[in-house]
Amino acid sequence: MPVWTYEVGDQAIEARIWMEPGAHTTYAAWRLRPSPNSPDAELSLRITLLVNGRDHHATMPAGGFAPEINADRERLRIVEPGAFTLTICAPGAAIVPKHDWYRDFDLPIEAERDLDSVDNHLCAGELMLPLVPGQWCGFVASLDPEPSTDVEAALGRRLDHDRSVVSTAFPGPAAQAAPPWIVRLALAADAFVFARPLAGVPDGKSVIAGYPWFGDWGRDTMISLPGLTLATGRPEIARRILQTFASFVSQGMLPNVYPGAGDVPQYNTADASLWLAPFRNYPTAICFRRAALICGRRNWPPVPNWVWRWGCKFARTWASAAAVSIPRTCAYWAGGLSVSWSLGQRKDT
Repeated sequence: MPVWTYEVGDQAIEARIWMEPGAHTTYAAWRLRPSPNSPDAELSLRITLLVNGRDHHATMPAGGFAPEINADRERLRIVEPGAFTLTICAPGAAIVPKHDWYRDFDLPIEAERDLDSVDNHLCAGELMLPLVPGQWCGFVASLDPEPSTDVEAALGRRLDHDRSVVSTAFPGPAAQAAPPWIVRLALAADAFVFARPLAGVPDGKSVIAGYPWFGDWGRDTMISLPGLTLATGRPEIARRILQTFASFVSQGMLPNVYPGAGDVPQYNTADASLWLAPFRNYPTAICFRRAALICGRRNWPPVPNWVWRWGCKFARTWASAAAVSIPRTCAYWAGGLSVSWSLGQRKDT
């Protein structure tokens, strides 16, 4: 997890931020490191709480976000009716509600992509945290109504989760031999996997492919699936991701844009399904033997069957206009539509 260290005179303050595994909950914590030189006076940390309520493709104009803000001692609630309720808790701190706009935040990456690159955030409140040497203090921000407010216990849960991810990816002595960058890579892979519960797959999983600009996409998920799950020793996670996407298989196609609540899936990728074909070989590989359970779902035909059967028909809404052909050259043409990022688009002259 990210760690920052700040120096104030001869005192050092450590800062960390992390998310609770499997929850819409984020913790931010600070610790005044023990020092032989005690501070001359009690130290406290003032924190400005900036919030926003925009789509990830958009920016927020000043005044464009007007949530209800309610404070009750150590708890602050930001309510956007019909959208969300954000609860911020800071045990041992005093929270003062605010409603001020902080303007003109530059977004350099958005500027590089020719997107709107100036944003504005609403200051919903300020809090004062007393700093005690050797003790963690901080706040929790969550979409859950009653998040745990024990910051130190939450930090322990996060570290236990990370250790479990590493030990699964590198069992036994391999964990000790793995270089630090490999360990960081395994932890980064874990961060891309998130819960996608469905009525038919309550423990469903997916891959957040392009955060913060878009969510889970079928093609990106299928490309990254072996590295994120099988290479890190988690075939069960791979199975749950495949089951989740299998719920939306239509005429041999996987959706590229995964549907949100009440939305309709968009089948605008011609080749996402083809990325599943290599999975038939994984059970024969030593490091992927446990992946045999991936294709064990009875009501889901073996991957090559439904991919190739429909790959030559491709009878979706664009029918003949986007007829896919897989000739002997193994080229994959989708009728000129931009439904595959990896292949060129034929232009008729």
